[in-house]
Amino acid sequence: MELTTSQIIKIIIGVLVIVSVVIGIYFSMKYYILPYFSGITYDEPKIDPNSDFGKELLQEKNLIGRVDITSKYQYFIYKKDNSFVRTEIYFYKRKIYFNIEKWFDRQIGFLDNNDKISINRDIELGGGLTEKAYDVLNNAYKNYNEIYKIK
Repeated sequence: MELTTSQIIKIIIGVLVIVSVVIGIYFSMKYYILPYFSGITYDEPKIDPNSDFGKELLQEKNLIGRVDITSKYQYFIYKKDNSFVRTEIYFYKRKIYFNIEKWFDRQIGFLDNNDKISINRDIELGGGLTEKAYDVLNNAYKNYNEIYKIK
């Protein structure tokens, strides 16, 4: 039995179809199915409330805001004069974004391994607040849904 040119072409086309199907399944799983299940597990807080640093940080006077955990994107709610104001800054998968418009959000910072916030752009908080996000959030710590910063 010998292979003809038409049989070789059919084999090559079959291999290309199988490879493209496998690649399609991989990318659909990576971008559509697996992110749906992310964030389900319980994250152990990185700040130990029994350590000296944790005792100093986790006090009511150091609370600067909270994150809204009712939506997919955890918007930062800033504490201003005993009231809370929702900003256009949100946390999503250990990164911090500024909501310009629905499709034009840009990353302005990230959370490191110890849940310390690092902001790399000078953005207004919005909501009538004149403070800069860099001044408020940089070097603060996220503990569950609360944001603390030693003042």
